[in-house]
Amino acid sequence: MEHMQVPKIDFYQLKVSYETLIIDDANNPALRLQNEDILALADISLIHQQDMEGNLIASVEQESKEEVHTSFRWWLYQIAKESFGMVTVADLKKCEAELQAIFAMITTEKDGVLIENEKYNHQRVRSLIRQAFAPRRDFTTKEEILPEQASLLQIERLTSPTQDCEKFFPDQQAVHEIITWDEKPPQQELTAEQKAKIAELEALGIDVSALRNPKPDPHPERNQTYHYLPYRFDSGLEKHFLSQELLPLIKEKALEVYFNGDDTLTEFKIDCYKRVGTNWRYIGRYVPDFLLLSRNKQKQIDKVIIIETKGEGFAAKFKDKLDFMSEFVKKNNDKFGYQRFDFLYLEDTITPEQRRKKTLAAINNFFNV
Repeated sequence: MEHMQVPKIDFYQLKVSYETLIIDDANNPALRLQNEDILALADISLIHQQDMEGNLIASVEQESKEEVHTSFRWWLYQIAKESFGMVTVADLKKCEAELQAIFAMITTEKDGVLIENEKYNHQRVRSLIRQAFAPRRDFTTKEEILPEQASLLQIERLTSPTQDCEKFFPDQQAVHEIITWDEKPPQQELTAEQKAKIAELEALGIDVSALRNPKPDPHPERNQTYHYLPYRFDSGLEKHFLSQELLPLIKEKALEVYFNGDDTLTEFKIDCYKRVGTNWRYIGRYVPDFLLLSRNKQKQIDKVIIIETKGEGFAAKFKDKLDFMSEFVKKNNDKFGYQRFDFLYLEDTITPEQRRKKTLAAINNFFNV
């Protein structure tokens, strides 16, 4: 972090809050209990009969062999008990006539005993009865676009790996080489005196090639990535994409890329929502895999491509968050007043060469480089 001088990411987060409103406190439960929708029907269970070849012969309705005995008094106590004190038996008895009518519909007499009619979903019926005694409620939503700052590394949570692992990149030797080169002073142009001394040595037949041509940097990408070392990837796709596909593409460009996919280390997490009707429903936080960025003349982050790599088996689960990212990009760019964010989604269903082409097109279009 000290070498790369990675500042915090400024962005805007969608926040949705909900406020419950009581729209009818005196809700007239007696009238609501006359609604026929309270008589909720049970789901039908079918038994499918097949021959030895798997062909369907017939489908018959499965009959329940269990008979549940009941009584009106016991039924009222059960409704009250399941309400956990919200509806009392005294409340229910105020609408005894309406409840008697419902009870008569959902029970059957057999051998002088009342049993539950299996045609009805009795648990659902009791729930709807309790709802008839509750105040009518509605809710309003409040949408806000709030500014946030996020560090890409919570340094206090960073621990060093204790053994080599295929999920780490770069490997242990490369890590030590990068640290050594980070600590070296910048390479200076040879002075006239140094050049003269080298010429003297050369005249004596001494090999001075190492002095004229210092050892090249074995990891020049260190100036474009690695805000901590090494990165630990969850998948081979992430590792291959960074090392073999993305870093070669930005080698000659004034761009930096940082792995953000470890949710225990990064603060850059996006709250995601799904549009349901006219409202937003919160669906969880999303931690992007990579941030590809450019800086302005003041060395502040100027533009960012959020990159997500996803295996085919995880794509369906990610769909709702993928849909929201277009909303995130739009809201942020509107707030900043310019194209600050873009989003690039890459699956392993396409070849590495196709991913490279898609990534390069995104880089050229967004950064104009």
